[in-house]
Amino acid sequence: MNKILILLFCSLIFACSQGDEFDFKGGNKIYVASGDSTTFSFAVKPQEYMVHEIKVPIRVTGVATSADRIVTVELDKERTLYAKEGTPENGGHFTIEECVLQKDSVNSVIVIKLYRDHIKSTLKELGKENEDMTVGINIVPTGDFLGEMGEDELCFIVTFNDRLTIPSNWNSLKTYFGEPSLVKYQFIIDVLGISEFPTTGDNKYEAGELYYFQDELRVALVKYNNEHKDNPLTDENGNRVTF
Repeated sequence: MNKILILLFCSLIFACSQGDEFDFKGGNKIYVASGDSTTFSFAVKPQEYMVHEIKVPIRVTGVATSADRIVTVELDKERTLYAKEGTPENGGHFTIEECVLQKDSVNSVIVIKLYRDHIKSTLKELGKENEDMTVGINIVPTGDFLGEMGEDELCFIVTFNDRLTIPSNWNSLKTYFGEPSLVKYQFIIDVLGISEFPTTGDNKYEAGELYYFQDELRVALVKYNNEHKDNPLTDENGNRVTF
């Protein structure tokens, strides 16, 4: 009797496995596999940094297929603010790349390319210099994909700008960088390629490292002023930049 029960139990497990493999009715639910938003500022990048990619991870429940699958992504116009879709050549601020879920995979990314060229000029024309642009996208669960995870799992918002703000911990940096200004901060970013200088926590910069940065900035500033003798580096307050 025990042997018969064991055989029946094994048969049930095998039948369930076979059924799951070929009849996965609960699968193919597509969703954004991260938070629902992110922010980015070009201002913390060197001036020559003109294009930035936002990669939004997506996932499908269920089993992979043996063929590529196109994921339909639409612009959410209500959640898109001040930003125009297109490349810089036609005055645009962003593009959304075609998204393909590769065969044998349940993961992919939606790539949104942000362009720096016209951000400041567009916001200035609109009288919104101190505001941000936003891009909203929605995954459209058509064809192979179900949207049963809910609408909130299908949308993503990118907030971006090209507006510099002084780091909140500048008081702890005065010994090395002097008085703060936006022009000075941009110069620091351009020279060092660094925008954050924590002085506490696990990733903090030690005093020796910050003094090394100071020396680099002084050398770079001398070079800049020698190349611009009639127009030495001056900040937004009319003061000569020093370190």
